[in-house]
Amino acid sequence: MAAERNNTLDLLRIVAFCGVVALHTVSPDGPLSAGLNIASRFGVPFFFAVAGFFSLRAGRAKLRRRLAHVARIALAAVALYAVTTMVGLTPSFEACCGGADYPMLGSVLWNFFVWNAYPPAYPLWFLFALLYVYFVWMLLCERPGGMRLFCVCGACLLAARVAVGEIGGFIAPLSDPMRSWLLTGIPSFALGLLLRQHQDKLASWSTGFDALMVTAGAVCAVMEAATFGLQELYVGTVIVVTGVFAAALRHPCAADARGWFAALRCGETSMIAYVVHYAVIMLLMRWQASTEMIRFLATCSASLLVGFVIAANAGALRRRRA
Repeated sequence: MAAERNNTLDLLRIVAFCGVVALHTVSPDGPLSAGLNIASRFGVPFFFAVAGFFSLRAGRAKLRRRLAHVARIALAAVALYAVTTMVGLTPSFEACCGGADYPMLGSVLWNFFVWNAYPPAYPLWFLFALLYVYFVWMLLCERPGGMRLFCVCGACLLAARVAVGEIGGFIAPLSDPMRSWLLTGIPSFALGLLLRQHQDKLASWSTGFDALMVTAGAVCAVMEAATFGLQELYVGTVIVVTGVFAAALRHPCAADARGWFAALRCGETSMIAYVVHYAVIMLLMRWQASTEMIRFLATCSASLLVGFVIAANAGALRRRRA
């Protein structure tokens, strides 16, 4: 299979980003909105799976560069939300810690370093989780049996989250541990590694088979939600991501540097849009946007526009330096 970039996966990141926005703007208080919530859970596992897919053969040197790149984005995001805090859009760190005496400081720091929770802007957990997952994979990627160990751990962690979350109910389904590097990041990243390892087999699937897999995964996720309540990650979602990858691998839409996929810079755009979307949501709430659907559409549009402008200018700057 050609080694060129699979632009379909990058384009699907835009779809996944819109799913994340739906989670943060539409309340699951009715059958349709609950269905949208279940479908939108596809977004974050897909982001991690794409990162894993493009990391299988990256090597430590490239992974170090990716780690540094994500770290820079995370620092920029923290700086952005420091500004939004100063102008009153998002809560201050002091408020998140319970007040001037910081009575909850220990708990906040524990949840941040262990579970990636960042109370001033909770969606940023994904960036910190991605840093952790990249670091773990960087340690294992060139070791004998490292791939097997990582993927076995990913499968065990997925089974553990189902056991202690959905079935056992020992951990709240929408809590910080459930949306973390350990219980969402590593299982989803490991899925991406496996999908890359077996990409030729996936690409040979028939259209009907991957469509059937997506449908079966969606039905499974709905049944899980109906039985155990809304979750951060469903087993059905893992099945859906696998079917979507199979379709993307059969239709890679590989474009040259002049193609419109390259011009859209979907991968960079979606990452930047993810960083800024929470600020956009808070701004729209300040303006009292009338309905959830308006907030959803406005957040997607404004965040993607900001992401595209920044990504395009960053690309132009890199070309001038080269």
